[in-house]
Amino acid sequence: MRFLCLHGLGCNADIFEAQTAQIREQLGDSHTFDFPEGEYDIPAPKEITAIYPPPYLSWHPPHTLDTHIAQGLLDIRTYIADNGPYDACLGFSQGAVMLALLLLEDSAAAIKSSTTNGTTNDSSANSNGTNGTSTTNGSSNGSTTPPTPLFDLAIFLSGSLYPLATPLLASGARISIPTTHVWGGKRDYVTLNGAGEALRDACVSEGRVVVEHGEGHVVPRGEGGVRAVVGGVERGG
Repeated sequence: MRFLCLHGLGCNADIFEAQTAQIREQLGDSHTFDFPEGEYDIPAPKEITAIYPPPYLSWHPPHTLDTHIAQGLLDIRTYIADNGPYDACLGFSQGAVMLALLLLEDSAAAIKSSTTNGTTNDSSANSNGTNGTSTTNGSSNGSTTPPTPLFDLAIFLSGSLYPLATPLLASGARISIPTTHVWGGKRDYVTLNGAGEALRDACVSEGRVVVEHGEGHVVPRGEGGVRAVVGGVERGG
């Protein structure tokens, strides 16, 4: 299984590779991991600067305006197009947020495409006097084949959602692939403000697993947290 791995805010590819070393070791050689990194410099928390050297990077320009986030999403899509395809994705914190938005964007686009095609076909059928039985585009009901998901599995470590996800969810978008949500217990802010649950609820229940490891807002390194991630990969793969 080939993974796209996106680091958290104020980190970089080397840092995330180090943070996930135990997880990757337990997963074994049957999996490969690609660690791209954000393009935008940003101040890092002291927990990072005290251990790891710069650069400290973000997946989108500073601040969380929708236009900035959209640029970051485009950058990631370009990377996937140039280096993919990938079987699965693994993201921590901001990396998980960006992966979730990619999947929700695709889901919303598929819904919009299906609705548009259905409306077009119905009107075309009526104008031809066929009472809605036209087979335009090879379908009698205007349905289209949904696009292939970017990934078959998503692992979200301390993941949440930006407000940009709100209109996507309102349109009916959902993450439909198997997901594993790994949270850091009461010391992880995504469990205190409901952000982790918001991402969980944006994913279909089938194939969805939630595990708490108690280490806080970090990539888990303890036995329980590492095992949770590995178990999610094994169930989803």
